[in-house]
Formats: sequence, structure tokens, C-alpha cells
Amino acid sequence: MTADGSGQTLALFELAGYNPSDVDAYASYYGLPPVLLEDVLVDGFSGRAGGDGSEATLDIELQMALAPGASRILIYQGVNTNSGVLRTYNRIATDNVAKQIST
Repeated sequence: MTADGSGQTLALFELAGYNPSDVDAYASYYGLPPVLLEDVLVDGFSGRAGGDGSEATLDIELQMALAPGASRILIYQGVNTNSGVLRTYNRIATDNVAKQIST
């Protein structure tokens, strides 16, 4: 892996949705290159940003800043229950697409 994440697929584990407009504004303000964001909704999670939406939004922005060369970021979003957490982690492992995962 290169220092800027070039060509890599990253994954994020989230228990809340995020605000796409905030992510776009962040990338624009800091001049970050575009990166494909792919939502992976687990256990019927809606993907809507709720009260904790800022946490997921900040996680995405941090990944974009630390690895501006990444080709895509998979955002695994699951239900905030014990079984939801386990199923979301299991989905990340089962998909086996991203080699860099952040929670």
C-alpha cells in the first residue's frame, strides 16, 4: 500500500448514517480528489443520518484526508444492537474487499 492509499478500497464500520452534503463540502474546501463512496447497508439499516450522523461523517472525512488516493470507501452501516454489530463486522469480513478497515 502506498502512503496515500492509491488504488486501495477502504472500509468503515458505522452504526449511523452520514451527511453526504457535509462530506462533499469538506472535500471541496480542502481540495481533496473525488472518491467513490459506497453504502453497504446491513440488517435493513436505513442509511439515514440521525443524531450520531456527525460521527460517521467525520470518519469518512478522515479517511479521505489520510488516504486521498483511495479508489473507494465502503461504508458498512448496521443496526446499533449487539447482533447488528456482529453482523456488520461479519459482512465486512465475508465481503473481503477492503484490506484497510476502520471503526
